[in-house]
Amino acid sequence: MLKLRRIALNALERESSFRRNIRQKSRTAAMNDQYMVSVLAAALPNSTQELNSTCQ
Repeated sequence: MLKLRRIALNALERESSFRRNIRQKSRTAAMNDQYMVSVLAAALPNSTQELNSTCQ
């Protein structure tokens, strides 16, 4: 369980479209699916195009 939490925190730290703290990014991702996709894309830089095309 702790590894999954650490992965999520790392993904939020890597996402750089907003200059917010981790708590604000986490809340925004919980309410906004597009932002959640951008956070996931930041965590997986090789598959950014695949995630964006799947969401649209």
